[in-house]
Amino acid sequence: GMRGFRAPYDPLPFQKPTGKCTSTNKYGFDAQNRRLVPVKIKDVAGLVPGAYKGRGRGNAFLNDLLDADVLVHILDNSGLTDRQGNKVLVRGDIKNEAEERQARSRRSEADDCTPDSRAEDDGVGDPGGDVEWVLLELHRWIFNNVWAKFERVRKKPDRIFGMFTGYHCSPVLVQRALNRSGVSYKDLNAKLPTWTREDLHLLVAHFLRLRFPMLLVLNKADTRGAKYRAERVRRRFPNSVIVETCARAEWTLRKYVRKGVLRPYTRGAKSLPSINEQFQFSKKDARVTSGGKRKKKQEYSEKSIRAALSKLKPLYERIGGTGVHEAITTAVNLANPLLIFPVSNLTTLESLSLKTTNCDNKEIHNRESNTSVTQNVLGDIVVMKAGSTVEDLYHALKKPPYRLIDGDYIRAEYRMITAESESLSTKHVSVVLRKSEILNETKSIVRIMTNRKVNWQSSSKPSPT
Repeated sequence: GMRGFRAPYDPLPFQKPTGKCTSTNKYGFDAQNRRLVPVKIKDVAGLVPGAYKGRGRGNAFLNDLLDADVLVHILDNSGLTDRQGNKVLVRGDIKNEAEERQARSRRSEADDCTPDSRAEDDGVGDPGGDVEWVLLELHRWIFNNVWAKFERVRKKPDRIFGMFTGYHCSPVLVQRALNRSGVSYKDLNAKLPTWTREDLHLLVAHFLRLRFPMLLVLNKADTRGAKYRAERVRRRFPNSVIVETCARAEWTLRKYVRKGVLRPYTRGAKSLPSINEQFQFSKKDARVTSGGKRKKKQEYSEKSIRAALSKLKPLYERIGGTGVHEAITTAVNLANPLLIFPVSNLTTLESLSLKTTNCDNKEIHNRESNTSVTQNVLGDIVVMKAGSTVEDLYHALKKPPYRLIDGDYIRAEYRMITAESESLSTKHVSVVLRKSEILNETKSIVRIMTNRKVNWQSSSKPSPT
């Protein structure tokens, strides 16, 4: 699977810590040498039209979305399925006259490869139809829940915040949605008691865009006519963020790299990986029989590998890769993540993970330049939500998956970041942070000091001598 998304910013180029330094990142770097940051992806399946009424998994599915910061809607852009998910017969699949008549009546633009061809009756080749009903399900889910209790809001307008914070968001986000709906905090008591269904629909629409930003992923970008279907979706949803991908191509390349057939494949690369010349190719793809079933043996011919790479060239020329890494990065950035770089020393920018691993080789002496090389500078990255405080960072560093500190909080400092003042870049400036202070990009290099307790301090009995 993907190790993560690429970091939208990196403060290291703007910092000049003492001595010569090298930065390591245990999750690796992408093709442009940008850091990769781990991200959790949750597959939520089972949404059907009418889920807000209880159909399918109903509210159980919708409640699963509450853990998400961003929604990624993956659409079949091959034009080979209808709205019910049934395969549409094309020329290569036709076996008799009956199937020929069916294919002729339900022909998609996947055959014609023209931007104006349509088959609107069955939704063939129209991924935009799925987008509309999914958005409608989410909207009705929230609207019906809030409208059912809206009389309570009329009596006490402040209750509107509790109605929406139940969807795992802060009151600040609810107020932002209200502001977009034309209601400031001062206007709550005057406006909300007179609201109609249309007013609430507007608020829910703004809330959805803020709470659940959605990325539309048009998969199967290697199929015939995918370019024109993608253009049609972009015209239909001009305000949506859309990325084309080919998951099958990503899987194929990773498989060949894993087998040693191709050289290492860097995430986000704009060019195809090259063949590993040291790999021992067979003269042809061998097949063996096992348990009565025929399956491919772990052998590949150079000719078949070159043919597979040749098929991927048009995809790379059109969208600049498989699009998978770009989709994950784009999705996470829709949530406007805050990246924090915790350090144990604001002068050397030494990472916390280096200190906690009890590594003895923290500094390597460079004989040629007679300087010390500090290892693992700014190597730790913590992903936080926008608006997170110093206290939020402290608790995040104590819990999995980070577990970089322990003990009680004492104080925090950050290293001022600037690309304009050379003096501040060469001579670091440490600024004390309040526990309740909100972090941002200019306060992203942080040192938190704790009183790490030893065993005898936590016990009422005297320590043995």
